[in-house]
Amino acid sequence: MTTFECIPIGVVRSPYRERGDAPRQGRLTDTVAEIHIFDAYAPGLEKVERS
Repeated sequence: MTTFECIPIGVVRSPYRERGDAPRQGRLTDTVAEIHIFDAYAPGLEKVERS
């Protein structure tokens, strides 16, 4: 069996602390959340498209 190690590359800043607290349709709320990528990993994401 192959194993994989997951290493965080950033953090999400959100007012929601539990998954159940978040709205099902995230695009229908005015709540702001941010994704912060650690500096060491940012170059690897330069050409990833925003959607």
